[in-house]
Amino acid sequence: MQKLELSVRIQSLENGIRELREYLQAIKPEGISVYDEVHIDGEKIKRSVFPPLFSLHVWNDGPDPVFIAINKKETKRYVKLNMDEDITFKYDVPVIKLLYYYCNAGEEANIRLVGLY
Repeated sequence: MQKLELSVRIQSLENGIRELREYLQAIKPEGISVYDEVHIDGEKIKRSVFPPLFSLHVWNDGPDPVFIAINKKETKRYVKLNMDEDITFKYDVPVIKLLYYYCNAGEEANIRLVGLY
């Protein structure tokens, strides 16, 4: 009976160690960065990101303001970036899966995006 109990405890510890390794790997950035330039002309755009990003830096090169949201498209979650402004979204785990952006009707902007996997 003791051998069975010991075997179960060892198996439980091995499973816990495996899960911990998987978790630590998931929260460790791979160090791969991606770069993109996007022209926005008033239309709201939804962009999927895969694999998810740890961080995203956005620059607005203008000429007009741009509105940016990460993962949620609710109006209250958009951040307004005027020309020559920038913002960084940074997380401890890779959670950036969706990116939303738009300009007001009749306006346009060019943005630069740098993300880290």
